[in-house]
Amino acid sequence: MKPVYTDQRLIDFMLEGDPVVMIWIYKKYRLFIQHYILLNGGNRQDAQDVYQDVMLALLTNVTSGKLTCLQGKLSTYLYKLTQNLWRSRLRRHEPLRGASTLADYASEPSTDTASEDVLLERLMSILDERCRLILRLYYFDKLPMSTVAIRVGLNSAESARKRKCDCLSRLRELALHVHVETGNVSETESLPAV
Repeated sequence: MKPVYTDQRLIDFMLEGDPVVMIWIYKKYRLFIQHYILLNGGNRQDAQDVYQDVMLALLTNVTSGKLTCLQGKLSTYLYKLTQNLWRSRLRRHEPLRGASTLADYASEPSTDTASEDVLLERLMSILDERCRLILRLYYFDKLPMSTVAIRVGLNSAESARKRKCDCLSRLRELALHVHVETGNVSETESLPAV
């Protein structure tokens, strides 16, 4: 019987530099990603190009430390990457390609970044001091995990990475709780990226 790995374990394998996992992910999600492009006005060449870009973005995000823990399914992460890259490509090359694309742009919610910043600050203040420091050093100061570990007194970059994932999970849970209580958004909407 073949072992079954969680999506997070696949990311861990990628962090460890396992090329077999990347090949497996590459093969498993190819049709999924290409199908999205073909359904949204792209041709075969577009589908292949965006697919390559998505795989490169995944690899880059994992190896750079930007993606160390998933907050959902790997397929959801790849779907959002595909959406973002495809929309970006459409905006660059053919902003008014067709009615369905225009409808996509019109349906994108506008964001009030000032209120998001206030909410983020409020939620960050609820976290313990170590969590606040880890998230600030990593996301705002853009420090590598090894430096974050030293600054917060952890033994290794891996310990800091795990702690960051825990802190980020707590922050998202708080955001969901606040949004649901205030009735501002649905339960499925997540906190904007930190």
